[in-house]
Amino acid sequence: MKLSKELSTMVSQADKLKEEKESLEAKLKVMNEKVSMLEKIEESIKGLIKTAKEEEDARRKVGAYDPKKGYRTYYDAGKYDTAYYFVAEIREDNIIASKKFKPALYEKCPKCNKKVPLLMWYSQTYDSPEGDTWEKEAFTICLDCKTRHKIKRIARDNRF
Repeated sequence: MKLSKELSTMVSQADKLKEEKESLEAKLKVMNEKVSMLEKIEESIKGLIKTAKEEEDARRKVGAYDPKKGYRTYYDAGKYDTAYYFVAEIREDNIIASKKFKPALYEKCPKCNKKVPLLMWYSQTYDSPEGDTWEKEAFTICLDCKTRHKIKRIARDNRF
């Protein structure tokens, strides 16, 4: 069966629309990955600021009474939410946080080779009477190329 000229044109246009749709879907996937990366970067930066504030508040409130929380003499980093720090040292079996909230170690960004500070998160990822799981991850954030790269991750069944 021979297609009319109009129908052949419509088939051709449909093929072009399909190609355009596939191209847009591919671009959307890349954009969604970039948005996800930016969200991780934002979460890390906000987490670092929040942890620094919690640590400072805990230092000021040593022995002070807080009617909402009772007596609180320290900040229980990572127990109830993820704590973020700059990295002071990476060992084979541990990632040590810098409590000064200033960059201490640097790595080259794998994408652009810019020297960027090492950060880390620390969290209790599982809590039960039978046992806990604690995790740490060292990573870099490069604001120039807007990337976050994992350097090392450690998990244990007790606190570090």
